[in-house]
Amino acid sequence: ADCGYPRRLGLPSITAVLEERGEPFWADAGEAAELDDRPAITREQAELKARAHEQQHLGEIGVQLLVPMVTQSRLVGVVALPRRPDEADYEVHELQLLNIVAGQVALQVENARLYEEEVAKQKLEEEMAMAREIQARLLPRSIPAYTGVEIEAVNISSKQVSGDYYDVIERQDGRLGIVIADVSGKGMPASILASNIQAALRAQCDNCESPALVLERINRQIHASTDPQHFATLFLALFDPASRELTYSSGGHNAPVLIRADGGIELLEKGGLPLGAFDFGTYEEDRVALHPGDMLFMYTDGLTETKAPNGDEDFGEDRLNAVLRERRTQSVGELFAGINESLRVFSGRKDADDDITMVGLKIAAANTTALLEAG
Repeated sequence: ADCGYPRRLGLPSITAVLEERGEPFWADAGEAAELDDRPAITREQAELKARAHEQQHLGEIGVQLLVPMVTQSRLVGVVALPRRPDEADYEVHELQLLNIVAGQVALQVENARLYEEEVAKQKLEEEMAMAREIQARLLPRSIPAYTGVEIEAVNISSKQVSGDYYDVIERQDGRLGIVIADVSGKGMPASILASNIQAALRAQCDNCESPALVLERINRQIHASTDPQHFATLFLALFDPASRELTYSSGGHNAPVLIRADGGIELLEKGGLPLGAFDFGTYEEDRVALHPGDMLFMYTDGLTETKAPNGDEDFGEDRLNAVLRERRTQSVGELFAGINESLRVFSGRKDADDDITMVGLKIAAANTTALLEAG
């Protein structure tokens, strides 16, 4: 039968008493109702007056006794009991029995909550494992090798699975498509979107001469198939190992850094908006020539957004550029190791805050190239 109680009760003052004492509470307002017309001077009086209002409300709906449901010093619920038909108070032995029953119910409620949390945790772990598997499959198994050109890439995974990925696509004309991307969000949705973007890129990259046109097509495709909250930043370059020329366009991605042999730094910034955010927009592209000793460094924002121990300062682009300039004569692999060490020292942690992806392309120095050709 319907007891007439409301489905929810807001009793912050009484709840605080129940949590503190863990004992049955008489809901009758009693003498506390007399405080209704008196001003509260102290905090204790204000709390007492608030509790009196709540007791008055309980009395109006017919509640006489509240029995806390406590387990491990944690209040998980309250048993509300009406007035007895004979208007008598509950006996001591009845209160003791009610306390025992409420404690048993609290234990069952807590076990049910823990079970639900465990099931949810297990589902999340399964989803994360599947997302990591998808993410791993996006990465190329091997990177083509060319005389006088060093190309390496690395993905440093954090505890959170992101949509970071890179790709190296061999074209029939001998040029190389190089991709680095960062999909918004985490977990399975990000991995699936990254997988869709990779498939679309591989389908169009081999027969299109313009990175800008490829990004424009993929932008429309992503926007049509996903909601605007899901988007990606992406950098696409076509590299010719023979002429050492690189044509590129960026969809809102962190500008790759071109470190010249003399220490000069250029940012590859031509492009447009992130992919999938809007159904309009064109993309600019540019062409740069790479010379002996030059290195192109591509990365995702997990690198520059790595936090200092105080959580207020990012690693940032200035620190990154300083490391790149200092280590420009090293191999790409040595550069990656140096950046990782700089991040560890800066953050004070071994684990990354977010996934970090790095792709490096270096043209061998002139004397090195001559030795390679002679060999």
